[in-house]
Amino acid sequence: ATFDYELGISFTDAGKDQTQVESELTDLKNDIISGNANYLLRDGEPVFFWWNGGSLSSSQFRSAVSNVFTSGTPVILRNEIDLGLTSGGTINSFYPWVQGFATDGSNWGEGYLNWFYGTSADKVANSITDFVSAAVYAGFDDRSVTWGQNRWIDRADGATYSDTWSKVNNFAGVAPIEWVFLQTWNGFNEGTEIEPTVAYGFDYVTATASNISTYKGETFSLSADMQTASLKLYEAAELIESGERDYNSFYPLLQMAIQEYIDGNATEATDYLDQIIDVVDWTGAADSDWSNDANWSGGIVPNELSNVFVGSGATQPVITATVVVNNIITADGAVIDVLPEAGLQINGAFNGYGEVKTTRRLSGSDKYNLVGSP
Repeated sequence: ATFDYELGISFTDAGKDQTQVESELTDLKNDIISGNANYLLRDGEPVFFWWNGGSLSSSQFRSAVSNVFTSGTPVILRNEIDLGLTSGGTINSFYPWVQGFATDGSNWGEGYLNWFYGTSADKVANSITDFVSAAVYAGFDDRSVTWGQNRWIDRADGATYSDTWSKVNNFAGVAPIEWVFLQTWNGFNEGTEIEPTVAYGFDYVTATASNISTYKGETFSLSADMQTASLKLYEAAELIESGERDYNSFYPLLQMAIQEYIDGNATEATDYLDQIIDVVDWTGAADSDWSNDANWSGGIVPNELSNVFVGSGATQPVITATVVVNNIITADGAVIDVLPEAGLQINGAFNGYGEVKTTRRLSGSDKYNLVGSP
């Protein structure tokens, strides 16, 4: 299975008249959609997810969209079914939202989804809409948030997610389900998350991959290396956000790791992340001698497997013999002084804003060795 990353807009008309809606749609068209190669399209037309706020009717919203997008016919997906809609050309599809709720959390919305998919299929069969949209969710719980309405759908150890997916795959054979919404905003405060967590590990991510494979009729499996990289992304980001790693020196590495991760390159992403996580820090607590254990965090001089960080402290390291490290990251103002007859071999990369100072003798056999990535 292959996957693309595309951007879509969820728009609400709540508290707005048609003129205001058209003004906001114009801004979206000019600032986000036009020229954006990653905006979500269906049959070449931009897609809007309309969260009906009750201010406009379906025909009024379609009119507003048509007045702004004068060429082409954008695709509109509206939340919940407009039972009063009896002709086509207004809404392309309806999509369900999290429903159910019970005081004991047991109602996961089975009856609602049965009705929704059956009614949506009828709308398509009568040429009122073009396709059916489905939804899956892991649970919901807003009982502890200030804006909550005491609504709860128990996750039931993954059964709710499995049941909503089963409903999609069962209906897919009889209803023209084209899109499936994973209704999660990774909202830990409302219990919708499916991303990796301490509590659930990769259970929901693995379940997502398995159910997508069933739905698409294709084989898709998660990479163990990508799972490891995702955990390290969180760890590295936390080290930077907490101030345990110098922001200016390490954030560029995190950016490169994220790009490699998005590109599906787990090994490359992990290499960058390890430079943030597994670091030997120069402290200069004793003196300027690189080879003195007392000058390094953990009390151990780095070796060829070490990722080294040199900050801009008062005491900067001086290398008097040949040393080998894996990677070096330096802060702005850091200076590593490599004396004559000494050498610094970097098997990986030199990153950051500091510098390496070398003294070179041009006569006799005296020389220095500085080896690193070009």
